[in-house]
Amino acid sequence: MAQVDRQKLVFMGKLFTVAMKEFRASCDQPEAHEFVDGLYGAYVDDGQPKDLVAWLRGKLQGEFRYVASPPEWVHEEPSWAFHNGKPMIFIAQVDLPKNSVTERLTWNSVVYLFGARTPGEQGERLVFAEVVQERDIHGTGKECE
Repeated sequence: MAQVDRQKLVFMGKLFTVAMKEFRASCDQPEAHEFVDGLYGAYVDDGQPKDLVAWLRGKLQGEFRYVASPPEWVHEEPSWAFHNGKPMIFIAQVDLPKNSVTERLTWNSVVYLFGARTPGEQGERLVFAEVVQERDIHGTGKECE
C-alpha cells in the first residue's frame, strides 16, 4: 500500500485555494499534475517555507496570464487550460446565446479560449484549447488543438 504524503496533500490544498481565490485559476485537473509536482519540488528545495500561502502567491504570480483580462467563469470553480505541464495563456471568452446559429453548435454556454507555443517539426507553433462551461449544467468540457 502506497504511503500518503501528508505534507504534499496540505501543500496541494493551499495551492488549489490560492490559485482559485487569488488568480481565478485551477490546477487540480490531470493535465496540471506536472505543474503541481514542479511547484511542490521547488517548495521542498526552498526548505518548505513556513508561510506557504505567501510562498505560493510569489510562485504563482505571472503563471496564469491573460491577453486583456482574466476569465469570468460561469461557475465558481475555474478550469484553466494547461499544455506541456504549464498554464496556457487566456485569450478570450465568448458567450453563446440561443439563436438559429448556436442551435447547430451549443448555446447557453461560455467558451474560454487559451493558447500556447509549443515546439514543432518546423519550429514553434501555436496550439489552442477551449474550455466550455454550461450556464445551466455544472461541469466543464475541454478540447485541445
